[in-house]
Amino acid sequence: TTVACALFVWLSAAQPAPAYDTVIDAFHDASTEQARRRWTTSEGTPPVAVVRDGDRPVLESRPPTGPTASRIVLDRIGHWDFRSPSAFRMQLRVLAGAGPTRVTLYFRSRDGWFALGRGVASDQWQTLIFPKSEFGVEDKPVGWGSIDRIRIALWFSPAADPRPILQLRRLAMVEHSVAILFDGARSGGAADDRARMSRSVADRVARLLAAAGVEADLLDQASLERTHLRSRYAVVLPYNPRLGEESTRLLVEWVERGGHVVACYDLPTPLQEAIGIGLGPYERPNRPGRFARIVPVAPRLPGFPDEIRQASWNIVPGIARGHGARIAALWHDERGGGTGRAAWVTSRRGAYFSHIVLEDDPRGKQAMLLSVLGALEPRVWRDAVASRIEKAGRIGHCLDLASWRAFVDRRTTPELATLRRKAEALQGSVDALRKQTRYADAYALVEQLDAVRRSAYRQSLDSPTVEARGWWNHSGTGAYPGDWERTAKELADAGFNMVLPNMLWGGVAHYPSDVLPRSETFRKYGDQIKQCVAAAHRHGLQVHVWKVNFNLGRSPRSFVERLRREGRLQVSHDGTPRDWLNPAHPDNVALEVDSMLEVVKRYDVDGIHFDYIRYPSRDFDYSEYSRKAFERHLGRRVENWPGDCYSGALRAPYAAWRMQQITNVVRHVARRVRAAKPNMKISAAVFGAYPDCRMTVAQDWVSWAKRGDVDFLCPMNYSDRDDVFVALFEQQRAHVGPDFPLYPGIGATASRSRLDPERVLGQIELARARGIRGFTIFNLTQDTLRAIGPAFRASAGRRPAMPPHDR
Repeated sequence: TTVACALFVWLSAAQPAPAYDTVIDAFHDASTEQARRRWTTSEGTPPVAVVRDGDRPVLESRPPTGPTASRIVLDRIGHWDFRSPSAFRMQLRVLAGAGPTRVTLYFRSRDGWFALGRGVASDQWQTLIFPKSEFGVEDKPVGWGSIDRIRIALWFSPAADPRPILQLRRLAMVEHSVAILFDGARSGGAADDRARMSRSVADRVARLLAAAGVEADLLDQASLERTHLRSRYAVVLPYNPRLGEESTRLLVEWVERGGHVVACYDLPTPLQEAIGIGLGPYERPNRPGRFARIVPVAPRLPGFPDEIRQASWNIVPGIARGHGARIAALWHDERGGGTGRAAWVTSRRGAYFSHIVLEDDPRGKQAMLLSVLGALEPRVWRDAVASRIEKAGRIGHCLDLASWRAFVDRRTTPELATLRRKAEALQGSVDALRKQTRYADAYALVEQLDAVRRSAYRQSLDSPTVEARGWWNHSGTGAYPGDWERTAKELADAGFNMVLPNMLWGGVAHYPSDVLPRSETFRKYGDQIKQCVAAAHRHGLQVHVWKVNFNLGRSPRSFVERLRREGRLQVSHDGTPRDWLNPAHPDNVALEVDSMLEVVKRYDVDGIHFDYIRYPSRDFDYSEYSRKAFERHLGRRVENWPGDCYSGALRAPYAAWRMQQITNVVRHVARRVRAAKPNMKISAAVFGAYPDCRMTVAQDWVSWAKRGDVDFLCPMNYSDRDDVFVALFEQQRAHVGPDFPLYPGIGATASRSRLDPERVLGQIELARARGIRGFTIFNLTQDTLRAIGPAFRASAGRRPAMPPHDR
């Protein structure tokens, strides 16, 4: 059968189709014979079967039985045009498998493939989203408009016992009413930097809108087509300085037919004319803090906050010119004074923001973006209210309203009883306003209702007295550069007991080091370790100084080039150099040991913390120095270098040798540190997926724990999926044993996750419920401390705690 597609006509965007899923396959064949006519198998995978799940049929695929088999492979042949959808949604369940699994969705387009993988960590039915913008390319696919094969592959370890069973019940393509364009072009140099920034800002805006209840599709501006716009009522341009002529023309045509454009910081002239908003001259403030707040002007857009914080360093103000355009918000400085510069200009056809949307004040940004979109298209409010109600109860680790009620009902206090009654009353008011189609007013009450439920969730959390409560601080300057006293006081007041500040890298230090070059941070703010330790100890916080090992980022170029001339840096298997110390070189080992020992001997720190204690990837190191060192270890010459070691007969011995180089550094540091200060704690931030990290980055952290080289570990379990977070630390604990201190890393603002305060609290609760007695949050900044600190203090951190490694 073919995909059931809705029929569209190129009509006015004033009547857009709602967001929809178009089913590709519902997997509800009446018989196994029917299913096998559509889905074939390969690589030893047995033929598919139809089984019952309750009252409906689902497709089931069992694993191959060969000793080296590592995946289930299903294929469907056909013809599809997937240019319009921005994502794919798959409902699946994995049964019986031992160990982690991963599902990859492939689409073949004649001479190549599009592919994207997702981790699977649950035996329950789950829905996975595959954004089209994240798919990788294998070989040379013709394009999304010419798909001739769909492949679903479930990956597992060949050693898994039992092996997993895959069940499928839905595959659909997804399209929403709001699209976000980003620049996906890669052409080298500064152009790549702009493209990366464009994608980063687009991701940020998508997250903010999703949190506000508006799902949006991410689309590459270079591949924009008329079909991408047919069901949209708004397109957002978060940072698109290279929007091409054809994309601009399509957007102008779409705006003329009733569409709406929301642009930031840049707007091509044809679009300026189409939406009635021009651009003024670029302006860079003459002092910091001039553009610090966004304040609405009358008449205020519905739902626009009283003030939004954003520390912008330059602007391109908008000018109202036509189509009912007016200034909707102005920039104010950090003291609250007006600047007279437009922050937002809106018209009947679109809106323009004079800078990019930054990370600070996320709640304010959510409300701001929703307000602007809602002013352009009132149905945004309707959809946002429906979305927020659908997600009601998804607070912290709770998945829905029923699980939220069950969690909150565990405790009986007068305060919680009052919050429950208030929530019931607000829910009734929201329902009444929706019936009256007063969606903007209903949304305001939904916000209040959400705040009440979050408050009840916080009050339901326990607060143990034995727990490591840490923060990684990437800047090394605390939350307030130049003011470690304020950072330490706020951390302690919020109930935390550890800080792990990044004070040194492979080639730079934020203190007066005699081993490493001294950083600009040191020259600007002074000795950061001295200031941090004094303030932290005054407030009862432990300081575990974090070193970025081997990585020469932020190092002076003269220092890096000297090391390169000395043959001390790494090279990939294809000859590409990398600014990364070679762990096999004895001078580099000495540099790592001496720099970490210098910190321990010079300062009254509580611990020393490894990070990047690994190779960059399995592609490194294949330098001439490593070749000679490995040949000495092997006792003979490697004839086919680097092929034999990278993927040939010597791959396993070379991988073991790489692991030993990393482990040698850990053991040298541990021995020297404990000889100098026996009570000093040694720890490491490590990759979460073990044993995979042994082969990929040569990091065998389980051996460090079992030999006693480290006192605690902080696996970087960054994920916005709680089941993945839990599965990781449960596997980690199985490797190191239940008594070894594990403090899982929680990615509040990591590259792979963005978590609001309750989601952070939820992952802490999930770890506690399974006997994990500590956590480490990434990353300590002014904004994260301001958001998470008070929430933690009022709930999970209301009682002081002692780290278990001190017991």
